[in-house]
Amino acid sequence: MPLKSRRKPSSISPAAPPMTRPAAPDRLRPARGIVLGLMLGALGWGVIIAGVLLLR
Repeated sequence: MPLKSRRKPSSISPAAPPMTRPAAPDRLRPARGIVLGLMLGALGWGVIIAGVLLLR
């Protein structure tokens, strides 16, 4: 008959991650996409305008 451990099972598993704040970037992901799109759009228009001015 196997011996039972007298130790109480811990309520926290050893593989549990440390308690940290929940990640906030989930809310910011759409805003980052919008900002990146606006920046790339402005850069694209700048390249087009510079090209037109240089070729005149």
